[in-house]
Amino acid sequence: DIGKVYCHSLLNNNSGKPNTIYHIWYMNGDLIAKVRIRVAKGEGVSSFSHRDINSADKGTWKVEITDSDKKILDTVIFEVV
Repeated sequence: DIGKVYCHSLLNNNSGKPNTIYHIWYMNGDLIAKVRIRVAKGEGVSSFSHRDINSADKGTWKVEITDSDKKILDTVIFEVV
């Protein structure tokens, strides 16, 4: 077991109500997990998700951060070596 990898999002939710985003985790192009995250209303709202990583999880990782309409808000790409 190598440890954990976190994806942190800092959002401005100006909708006036709580909202939902998703962290969609891929490893080497394969979908690993889709994490639903409730986002409180307000400015600079912090949210995160994580994955446990072990020695078999080496490769290129991508996390797509999307809204509930599947619009991609941001993408994070990193490599585990």
